Amino acid sequence: STSPSARSRSGSEATARSRGGSDAATEPDVATKEPQPRRPRANPSAKAPRVPKPAWAAYTDGTSGLPYYHNKSTGETTWDKPLHFDRDWQAYSKAKSERRRRRARRDTGDDRA
Repeated sequence: STSPSARSRSGSEATARSRGGSDAATEPDVATKEPQPRRPRANPSAKAPRVPKPAWAAYTDGTSGLPYYHNKSTGETTWDKPLHFDRDWQAYSKAKSERRRRRARRDTGDDRA
């Protein structure tokens, strides 16, 4: 009769040979897995990144009722809509809404991210 340790070594040798190895002492029975890095949990109290207010703002001309655009940082004013006006304001609005949602969750104790 073969001892239990001898039987498990025999099984290890067969497993090692089927994987292309020749010695059970150099190859483990169970494949080892490297630990996966943990993803950081969302911090509900962390502030959402601030998106700066767009440089261009739209106004309505009091006489004609037509929109015009003014860049506060350069002082430029134009009747033509600036190239990325809509995209910049959408990004700003989205970021502002996200900050409000995070603040509301923080204030109510809801810790979802």
